[in-house]
Amino acid sequence: MDDLINLITQNGIGVICVAFMIYFINTTLKDNNKILDDIQKTLVAINSNLTTLSSRVDKLEDKISKKKTKKEEE
Repeated sequence: MDDLINLITQNGIGVICVAFMIYFINTTLKDNNKILDDIQKTLVAINSNLTTLSSRVDKLEDKISKKKTKKEEE
């Protein structure tokens, strides 16, 4: 404990700030990076599903428009 107090008195409050930043980076930011990676994977999967659904809707719209034009021609 005395070593810690001597370190602070000799080097100032900057030591505390650096120590806190090292602790913060090693705990909180690692968790945030993992969460962001998980979110990115989920968004990629959602985007893929939306693309598939969009192409299906486009195909259905084409079929409907073709049926309408056939009926109009008759």
